[in-house]
Amino acid sequence: MLAYTVSANSKTDYSDESSDEPSQETVRIKDVIRQTHSLSDDELITRPTISSDDVFDYRNFLDHKEGGQIEKFFRAISSNDIMERSEDWGIDRSIYTRYSRSGFFADCAWADALHHGEYLDYPEMQTFAEIRMPLVFCIIFAARASRPNEIQKGIIPLSVNLLDRYISKNRQDTRRLMLIATTVEGVDGAYSLEEVVIYNLIAAACYFISDRYNGINNTSISVLLLQWEAACRLFMRTLSAAKFIFEDRKLASRVILEFMFDIYATIDYKLTVPFPSFMVQNLIVASKDLPYSQNPSAHNIYQLLAFILTRIAVVDDCFHRFPSSIIALSTYALLRKLAINDKVIRDNSKTWLVVDEQNVQVEQCMKLLAKTLVQYVDTDVLDALTQPVNVMNRRQDLFAFIFDEVHSIDIHQIAPVAMTIYNLLEEPNQQQG
Repeated sequence: MLAYTVSANSKTDYSDESSDEPSQETVRIKDVIRQTHSLSDDELITRPTISSDDVFDYRNFLDHKEGGQIEKFFRAISSNDIMERSEDWGIDRSIYTRYSRSGFFADCAWADALHHGEYLDYPEMQTFAEIRMPLVFCIIFAARASRPNEIQKGIIPLSVNLLDRYISKNRQDTRRLMLIATTVEGVDGAYSLEEVVIYNLIAAACYFISDRYNGINNTSISVLLLQWEAACRLFMRTLSAAKFIFEDRKLASRVILEFMFDIYATIDYKLTVPFPSFMVQNLIVASKDLPYSQNPSAHNIYQLLAFILTRIAVVDDCFHRFPSSIIALSTYALLRKLAINDKVIRDNSKTWLVVDEQNVQVEQCMKLLAKTLVQYVDTDVLDALTQPVNVMNRRQDLFAFIFDEVHSIDIHQIAPVAMTIYNLLEEPNQQQG
């Protein structure tokens, strides 16, 4: 069952204002529609199912029970209305409709194809399950410290994605990871590596790959290793790895490089992965009615919440059961519910994409996102999961720690919004009860 529908409300003018002759793209689209549904030129323009503005006139564009689905899809993804109504910031905003709409489905398919699923339930994964969140926090800290002046948000999600995909491939044979580490000269003799240290070096390798892949300029391995060592000193579960790196950085670098080569081979060099954080931001600017900042370097409350919710899905392994498409759609649905509650938008009549909130996975993901956000804001669950060395003012510090490179976070401002989102999902259940 698909978790979305495409609205018929987005209109496209097939006429060319500058010329009486239709463009090649217009002719191509008409030919595709005509061949698919055997329509004449008059029907292409005047068919009621295309031009209707009825609130409920949206449907799944792949559901062939009714006619006009392909036409609606072309109209939805090729609309110029957002580009024409936006302020002039010197930006080609056609990408907000043409890529964000048509490309969203391709992003979903590719991201879901690389989804690692729930792998921490295996008995061999007990140690890694305990250390995974501290390792994610180390990635966040190291990425921020090594690139303080870069507005680059792809390093962290790619690092975590590589870590999850690589470990999931070795979930039933962790001894292979130990063998890779011991093949490095000097490891088997002078050192006896603990399992937690090996997992730490694997996480460092994933971070190094991501930094080299997404960073604006190249940063040397030695600099990245120093930042990683500093990050490992912040959490109890990673102190042993910090000690190992401090005692012999050259040996640690060789082990990390060995894992980097194996990571490349294991994931078949597939590094380009669409992330829910970017997918949701594209949905926001392509929605027609959901407000967003015209300034690309600034974000309003809805864009900020999108970053927070999708970052939570990266940090917390509870979301491993949901593919990226479900996380993106669920986040987008929560933002729309909040906007309707705020009376910023009235309903779903003006958007091109309507999320099916009755879909089992979407419903479960929405509830888990809202619940986890409240827990992270109002409880000390992050402290229990990460075990930081410094526990002073830990709740506020840890929450801001996750999102600092995204935006300046005030936990006291986020807390009431988190409760509002949670209550919006609980109200229907209370009414049914």
